[in-house]
Amino acid sequence: PLDPAAAAGTYTWELRNLPWIEDERYSPDLHAVAPRLGVTYFPGENKAGLHDLRDWRAVSTWMADFVDPAAEVSEPVRAKSAELVRGQAGEADKIGAIARFVQQVNYVSVQLNETRGGGYTPHRADQILAHNYGDCKDKATLMRALLQAAGIGSDLTLIDATDRRYVRPEWASPHQFNHAIVAIRVAPETGLPTVFQHPRLGRLLMFDPTDSDTPLGDLPQDEQGSHALVVAGREGELVEMPLLPASTNRIESSAEASMDAAGRLQVHLGRQYFGQSAAQAHAHVAHQSNDELKRSYERSLGRRVGAIAVQQAIISGAIAEGRMQLSLDFSADHFSQTMTGLMIVKPGALALGADYVFTPGERKLPVQLDADVYKDTVRIKLPAGYKVDEMPDAVHLDSRYGTYQASWKTDGADLVFEQSTEVRDALVPAAQYAELRAYFDKIGGSQAAPVVLVRK
Repeated sequence: PLDPAAAAGTYTWELRNLPWIEDERYSPDLHAVAPRLGVTYFPGENKAGLHDLRDWRAVSTWMADFVDPAAEVSEPVRAKSAELVRGQAGEADKIGAIARFVQQVNYVSVQLNETRGGGYTPHRADQILAHNYGDCKDKATLMRALLQAAGIGSDLTLIDATDRRYVRPEWASPHQFNHAIVAIRVAPETGLPTVFQHPRLGRLLMFDPTDSDTPLGDLPQDEQGSHALVVAGREGELVEMPLLPASTNRIESSAEASMDAAGRLQVHLGRQYFGQSAAQAHAHVAHQSNDELKRSYERSLGRRVGAIAVQQAIISGAIAEGRMQLSLDFSADHFSQTMTGLMIVKPGALALGADYVFTPGERKLPVQLDADVYKDTVRIKLPAGYKVDEMPDAVHLDSRYGTYQASWKTDGADLVFEQSTEVRDALVPAAQYAELRAYFDKIGGSQAAPVVLVRK
């Protein structure tokens, strides 16, 4: 809180000598760390149709006048809803069919009623259906109408889609939001991960129909754990969005490789993506050609393995179920360091690297960690005539930022490396930067640990 200086009916809020905000990797969005002034003012006796936005219920009541009329069920909407849910037995199946349809509606932003309602007024649901385009509030409105026609209630919900920590609950204002999603009222038998029980609003299933890469039952990473306003008239309320466990956003990877005596490597890499990892993989397919996909893996893997040549890179799967998979074949001509009678290899280079790489020095902003789980197995068939002479000891790290385990072993003629990495969702203060960097440096050191092979 900052008290103003008042003089002759003028109020002045002033901050001086603010430090420059450095551009630091993994920091929260700039709008979440820069100071901002939120002013709530109230109309006098002659309100002229203005509302007192004193709390979140008042904001919800005001917003409902703009968003609810557009979600009216017309005959075209009713017919489309019946078509979509035909043959769907359960509530979750009906919602899923409607969700997939609305996700394919083209995104085009056209603001209405800018001078009254600040552009929050959506188009009518039957117009959106007829034209097959709209922005986030339009897509949310169309979904609400289709759900209502199927006997399922829902509310438009306002959220900030760029930073989960941006919305300040103590300032009731619609100007804190830049995106619209849907809160769907569901029965007890609908048990998807993004369902939560609200003490007044009941069981709510949160869904973002604008994000075509995130299926029902999941939420985009930046929306999880944030504050959102459920626009339900006088019953509306600011709610905390579900924050899914790291295990729902995981990647499981398996690399099968063979190496010859010259250190040349041939690898087949398979990865299974789940949750938001699957959404990112699906976005790669949607926005990259196959040649671009190959080049992206050549760049990313090349930084760890050395120059590689990708023969095949295929991403496929069922994004509606939150699953995608990668099939990748590549070769590396200089995977090992070779000396007379010795070879040095780093099997961890074929596993998923730590996403967080921190440079030495002072940190000014906090570090934002997103919940992730990686599980990797790397199996390398050793060249004929070589055996393992020296391997690293197993590693186990446990910290407030996550856990990490790694092990090396031989299995017949194969060298096997296994690792498990979990990153916890956290906003790490700048004062803990040295500790955080040391933890991720240990992970990076384990992944780069060498194994020494000798000629038999």
